[in-house]
Amino acid sequence: MATNILPLEDLLKKEINALKVYVGNVETILQIKDRVESSGNSEIYIQVLIEGQDKYQAELKLGENFKINSAIKSSVKEIEGVLKVEEI
Repeated sequence: MATNILPLEDLLKKEINALKVYVGNVETILQIKDRVESSGNSEIYIQVLIEGQDKYQAELKLGENFKINSAIKSSVKEIEGVLKVEEI
């Protein structure tokens, strides 16, 4: 049973509060910033993976004024060097 039905277009436009993006190299960060709009209230955190290890070198906060929705999240996932994207 469905408790709430929304048009798919509305769901894709709904803003995401925050994203955590895991990357394999620092150069990827600039590509991520190019894919998002800086006219919203969402935050982006970046985890940079140390090559060859399962530990993360650093967590960076890009800011908290980005506009992120499902379409933008999918676009970020497609960037070369992005290992994983999570909503938080």
